[in-house]
Amino acid sequence: MEPIVEFGSLQVPGQEDYADVRRVFPGRDYIGCDFRLGAGVEVVDNMEFSRFPPESVGTVICLETLEHVKHPWLAVAEAFRILKPGGTLLVSMPFRLPAHDFPDDYWRLTRSGLEVLLRDAGFSEVDVADSGEETLFDLGWDKPRENPASVPYPFLVFGIARKSDSRLREQREVARGGALKHRLSYLPSSYLGSGSEGRIARLREPTPIVIAVFYREGDTRRALDHLNKVTKNYSLIIVNNGFDDPDYLKGLRPSHYIENDHNVGAMAAVNQGLDVAEGDYICVLHCDLLIYDDGWLDHILDFMDRRPDVGLVGLAGRHAIKTDGNFDHETTVFTMDGYLDSFKPSWRFSEVATIDGIGWVMRNEGFRLDEGLGIMHYYDLDLSLRYIEAGYRVYVAQVDTLHYGLYRSSRFTEKYLEDVGGDDDVYFKEVQERFRRKWEHMLPIVRGPRDERYGYLRIEELNDQVEQLNNENAKMADWIEKAAEYIPKLEEQCRAKTAEIDKAAKHITHYKGGTRNCQDSPATAASSGTHR
Repeated sequence: MEPIVEFGSLQVPGQEDYADVRRVFPGRDYIGCDFRLGAGVEVVDNMEFSRFPPESVGTVICLETLEHVKHPWLAVAEAFRILKPGGTLLVSMPFRLPAHDFPDDYWRLTRSGLEVLLRDAGFSEVDVADSGEETLFDLGWDKPRENPASVPYPFLVFGIARKSDSRLREQREVARGGALKHRLSYLPSSYLGSGSEGRIARLREPTPIVIAVFYREGDTRRALDHLNKVTKNYSLIIVNNGFDDPDYLKGLRPSHYIENDHNVGAMAAVNQGLDVAEGDYICVLHCDLLIYDDGWLDHILDFMDRRPDVGLVGLAGRHAIKTDGNFDHETTVFTMDGYLDSFKPSWRFSEVATIDGIGWVMRNEGFRLDEGLGIMHYYDLDLSLRYIEAGYRVYVAQVDTLHYGLYRSSRFTEKYLEDVGGDDDVYFKEVQERFRRKWEHMLPIVRGPRDERYGYLRIEELNDQVEQLNNENAKMADWIEKAAEYIPKLEEQCRAKTAEIDKAAKHITHYKGGTRNCQDSPATAASSGTHR
């Protein structure tokens, strides 16, 4: 099954002739991954927390690599996470081999140990084996050929594991909950994250999702109905800023329902939800956002668990905020159909200077949106800089979304325009200036690299735009050429029409003059009884 992803694909000097595994899979979609670039490597990735999205890989290959991974149980769990249902993991490890640093050497496993590792990661269909015993003579030791001594351990262990159907996997994860807690209790606190029990906490406590609603009933229903299909273990906090059917909202059985008698603005409404939210993490979503990736929230929380330096993860964002306080549109990071391919993240997570307000997950450090900026705009940039100023990093997750607000926004409703003084563009500039004055000590700011993929895609997109403009210019030139041929004919027609109009004007003038003379004649005056 494709794509095929190999971890540990770097062909170190001296191994080029036999370490190229992709030769076994000619014509297949094959991606080589390792800690560093080099021969055989297309993507720099860490198997302990891979950048590949959930259920996006068909086959994972990991040959003579796990011995170099500090936490191989995390690496195998990541392989399970990124594999599609029905996907296969191929893995091997040396047993009898001297320590070799690439960059270090940590582990050896028997075939029974490898089987435990694979099954604990979630694989149910597992087949393991070893290479059998070697002899001292085979190892090159100076012993008589006719009576070689046996070495009582294998040279290699290897295994094949298959990821089963998602429904069976969910049942198994529930059954394995206690064992998972026991295993993770051995992990260092640096992995679990400060002030948190990491992945175990999410098995016990749902993550609060704050959603403020303001009209947009149809979009809100679709978004909330769809949210339940792709999100597990969450509690809903709804703040009603104006919705014609509050019974529908209450029927969703939110953990908290707050209803305002007027539109208090997006910032104040979100803050109302944040005030009642509890837990290590809080999620905030627009009421008109569709999320398509199943398990997207766990995808983000897993990342934040193992990265205590990350305080904020958005579903969209930008790498740069300019000196004037506006974000740099050219550095947008967003996964949505219709957006430029260069805007889509290259990795599972991309560091940015600011998230976009359509949705985010925040480490619960007590931060709130700054209502001093206004009722709308710039709260996302402001929140991002508050986390950065506090020493955290800000990221965007690769999650496929659809934001209805790009096509129809409540910002154009009569009620909203009344609240902001009638002109949202003018109001936007006012809030931008407040934001700029507040953060001018940190502006401009740029966070996160753009890789070669962005450059190549941007070049292709710009070339496409140039080609499109050239085609339009060619069509325009053709039209102008045809128009130039037609203009003399049109001028002749205009001259003919002008002559006809002049002739008609003279006739009308003559007709009017004749009528006046007739009316003013003595005979006419006498017949009408008029006397001069």
